[in-house]
Amino acid sequence: MNVLTIAYTTEGKTDKRFLGNVIRRTFEEIAWECAGEITVYDPQHLEVSEHNFINQVTEAALEAKWANVLCVHTDADDSSDNAAFNFKINPAFDNINNNDGNICKNLVAVVPITMTEAWMLINKDILKDEIGTTKTNNELQLTYRINNIENIANPKDLITVAIREAYIDVPRKRFKTRLSDLYSPLSQRILLDELLHLSSYRKFREAARRALIELNYLNE
Repeated sequence: MNVLTIAYTTEGKTDKRFLGNVIRRTFEEIAWECAGEITVYDPQHLEVSEHNFINQVTEAALEAKWANVLCVHTDADDSSDNAAFNFKINPAFDNINNNDGNICKNLVAVVPITMTEAWMLINKDILKDEIGTTKTNNELQLTYRINNIENIANPKDLITVAIREAYIDVPRKRFKTRLSDLYSPLSQRILLDELLHLSSYRKFREAARRALIELNYLNE
């Protein structure tokens, strides 16, 4: 039996709570395509001290020398991931691949468009259930089409508005769901098949497959 050890970095603490589970679940699902049995260990989050992105990722790769795979997250912060790859991911990965030290070079980019919260919008029913509301999509202003999620300028604001509308008639002293409460449960409940509607998730998943091919766990 083979094992898969994964390290990952994120831009923020909330990204950490969401992406760790999504990364694990994705690799577990792809592992079913492998010829032999693979145990996927829980991904380990790495805190980095550098401020420059290329230096951050290089520091993480040096720290992750024990890992089979290093997943690197950055939000596109745009309607396209072109700039994120051209000016952040690709230069950072090139720097690592040119490093002769003991360093993890099996790298997977995680670049949501426009931000991680976009992936949290993929299933409105699950989102509403975690918010704790039975109000309609229209009442919560969740009127987007699933295939248009990556065109939403600020997914975080959209979720915040939905929470506000869900509790607008609730007395202030009553418990209200906060955005920060949603990251972990949504990461465990959203359906990966539904995330395939999003180009950024498909790109991450394909990179994850290539990482397993690199380890000879999966045939091309």
